[in-house]
Amino acid sequence: MRSKSTAVAYLWLVLFGFFGAHNFYLGKWIWGLVYLAIDLAGLGIVFRILHHVAQDPEALFPAGLSGDPFASAAGLGFLVIDLFLLWDLVTLPGQVRRCNDGLSSGR
Repeated sequence: MRSKSTAVAYLWLVLFGFFGAHNFYLGKWIWGLVYLAIDLAGLGIVFRILHHVAQDPEALFPAGLSGDPFASAAGLGFLVIDLFLLWDLVTLPGQVRRCNDGLSSGR
């Protein structure tokens, strides 16, 4: 198997990191699926909120969505992904190095 590139990993992180693409690139399938699941759940909640607002535009104003538990859940999910992405932004070179070390040792 070919070694992984830090530049390509960063490209995946920047373009599709929200979906965990950089994790899939590095062979970290579980983490990729975690990112994807949190993201898709958050997007589903956002679409639910948008559908609700489209049905009743007055629902968004003046009270806002502050009392909607689904909006809070979506926000929390996106916050978690954002924190994961910040962590990956800093630690990605080490992740690529460990991945390549695993490839060279036959694991």
